[in-house]
Amino acid sequence: MSFVPENPLEEALLRAGKNAMTRREFKRLLLESDLVVVGRVEGREFSEGGGALRPGEKLKLGLVERGGQRCIPCFTSKARLEAGIEQHTAYVTLKGRALFEMTRGVTVILNMGCELGKEFTPDEIDDILDPKNFG
Repeated sequence: MSFVPENPLEEALLRAGKNAMTRREFKRLLLESDLVVVGRVEGREFSEGGGALRPGEKLKLGLVERGGQRCIPCFTSKARLEAGIEQHTAYVTLKGRALFEMTRGVTVILNMGCELGKEFTPDEIDDILDPKNFG
């Protein structure tokens, strides 16, 4: 595998794939890190990398169909987005915790189409968000 990590989250993802003892640290970093998500802020012009949501703004996330199920793709960096999505697309940057809290009940695919990624089911997301797991 030739995956070369570009940031601490990607380093943790690589370690978590090799060593179960490092998965807790990966999950903690996943919640704290900025994730790049296909989508746009309603009412804004093409919102590529458009900053933080302002009060009253709504986020429209991109969805993909995978195995008959709607999923939300997200990425550990803009470079991973560009590698995973062939066409130029609007994106927003959100903390992992914010993304998971607003998309509960939907599968999230980290680094879709890239060499190293992870699919998070709704149950896994609930587990990651459970405060007792990081107390």
